[in-house]
Amino acid sequence: MFELELDSCSFSMEVKFLVATFYFHFLAFIFLTYEMVSANLPRSNNSIEGWHNAFAKRVSIAHPTTTKLTGKIRREQSKFEVDIAQIRQGQGPKPK
Repeated sequence: MFELELDSCSFSMEVKFLVATFYFHFLAFIFLTYEMVSANLPRSNNSIEGWHNAFAKRVSIAHPTTTKLTGKIRREQSKFEVDIAQIRQGQGPKPK
C-alpha cells in the first residue's frame, strides 16, 4: 500500500523515528476510520466529547471535591440506567 524509505535519508535517528512514528500512526488512523465506516459506526469521538461537555456543565465546579464528584457520577449513572430500562421497554429516553 504505502512504503516508507528512511534508510537512504540523511536525517538524524530522532527525525527518522518521529517520521516513522507519525507515518504508522497515520496509517493506523486511516485503517481504523475505514473499519469504523464499514461497520456503520461514528468516525470520531464527538459523542464522547459531547457527553463530557454536558457532564462538566452539570458538575459546574472547576475542581470539585471527591464527595461532590462521586455524587455527580452516581446521579449520571442512575440517569443512564433509567434510559437503558426505557429503551429495553420500547420507549425512547426523554429528550434532554
